Amino acid sequence: MSEFSQATKIWTAENLGLHLIENPNKTFSFVGTVPVNLMYFRRDGLPLTDDDVKGIKQCGAGLFRKTIGCRVWPTRNDAIAEAQSFGYEVKQ
Repeated sequence: MSEFSQATKIWTAENLGLHLIENPNKTFSFVGTVPVNLMYFRRDGLPLTDDDVKGIKQCGAGLFRKTIGCRVWPTRNDAIAEAQSFGYEVKQ
């Protein structure tokens, strides 16, 4: 399953809170109730726009593969620090 397919499934997950997992490729990402700014990034380096978010919600991230990517972090600490910088609590 591609990262985009996984992200689309995660987007619709029940309200489980924000949890961090280690991916098979040894990177880290969030699952559960994931805020969009911790789920996706724009490949051009700009912040996500409201139109980006609406499009992802309506059509799924798969249609935006060329412009939107799924966020992953190289370490657990990097991911937690990023979430905390946005004011989110990560359930351990």
